[in-house]
Amino acid sequence: MMQLYWMGVCALILSLVGRTAGAAEPLPGSVDNGNGSWTYRYAPSGGANDGSDQGGPSAGKDLVVAEHSPSTVFAYADDEMGLYNSSCNPFIAWGLLRFDLAGLPSASQVERVNLVFHSKAWTAYFPYQVATTTYDVYRVTEAWEENTATWNNQPAVAADPSASLGVATAEVQHPSYAYDGFVSIPITSLYLSWISGQQANHGLSLRRRESFCENGNANQITTSDASEAARRPALEIVYRVAPLQPDAGPAADGSAPRADAAPPHEVGIDSRAAPDAGTRSRDAAAATPLDARRSAADAARRADRPSGSGCALTPSAADLRSPWLLLLALIGLAQWRRRRGR
Repeated sequence: MMQLYWMGVCALILSLVGRTAGAAEPLPGSVDNGNGSWTYRYAPSGGANDGSDQGGPSAGKDLVVAEHSPSTVFAYADDEMGLYNSSCNPFIAWGLLRFDLAGLPSASQVERVNLVFHSKAWTAYFPYQVATTTYDVYRVTEAWEENTATWNNQPAVAADPSASLGVATAEVQHPSYAYDGFVSIPITSLYLSWISGQQANHGLSLRRRESFCENGNANQITTSDASEAARRPALEIVYRVAPLQPDAGPAADGSAPRADAAPPHEVGIDSRAAPDAGTRSRDAAAATPLDARRSAADAARRADRPSGSGCALTPSAADLRSPWLLLLALIGLAQWRRRRGR
C-alpha cells in the first residue's frame, strides 16, 4: 500500500507540473514548423544611432569600420554598409553587429540559429573577380558603441571565425551585381555561448574573406535602418517551447563556465532564397550538437526514475495525460488512509 501511496503523491505532483509546463507559449510571430518546433525571426529595426542602441527590437546596433577613413564614425541611418577587402588600396571595411538576446529562447530550447542578412555584391569600375565569396563571422570580445567605433578604436575579436559561409558570385563586368540575395550562416554555437553566459555578448564582426584589387566594388549588407523590414539583419531561431536540455550551469567542480572557451567553428551553405512565412532556411548541419545533448538528457531522465517509490524528475507526456495512473494512485491513497484509521 505504501507504493500506491507514493504513486498518488507522484500523480498529484505531476499534475501540477503538467499545468505549469502547458502554460508555456511560443514567442509572438513564431512560425509553427509542424514537428513540435517553432521558427522565430528576430530582426531589430533602426534606433537612434547615438550610442543608446544595444540591438533590441527597435534599437538595431550595426555599423561599418573602414581603413580608408580610420577616424570616421559610420553610425548614420543608412540602408546599407559596404564590406571591402582590397589588395591594391586601403579599401578594407568590416561590419559590426549586435543583437540583444533578452527574452529570446534559452539554450535548453534552441535547436539551431542562423544569422540572416541581405547582400549585394556589386561592381563599379573593375569586374568582380572571385567565383565564391566567403563571409566570416568573428565573435567580438570587447564592448563598442555605434557613436564612437572607428577603424582606429575598433573592438578586438576572437582569433578565428566562429562561423563562415561561401556563396557563388559571378565574375561579372561593371556595372552589375555578382550576387543579390539573402545569406544565411549557421551560428548556433555562438548563440548558445552568449545565451548561456559562457561568453559575453559583445556582438559579431562580419567580414569578406577573399582579397582582390577593388575599385568601386563592394559587398553591400542591408542594415537595421533599412525601411524594408524583411532585409534587415536577423537571427532566425528554431526552438521548442519545452526545454530540450538543462541550461548550462557551473562545471562539475562547482566553478563557473570558462569565459574564454571558444565555440566550435560552423560552416554554412549557400542560401539565395529570401525567407518568408512558409519557407525557413535550413543549415548544413541538421543534426547539431544539441541532438547529442538531447539524447544524454533523455538518458538522464530515465535514470532519474526509481524502480520502487519516488517521482520521475521530468514527467513524460504520457505521465501527464494518463487518468488511469491518477485514478489508481487515488484508490491506493484511500486504502492506505483507511488502513491507518483502523
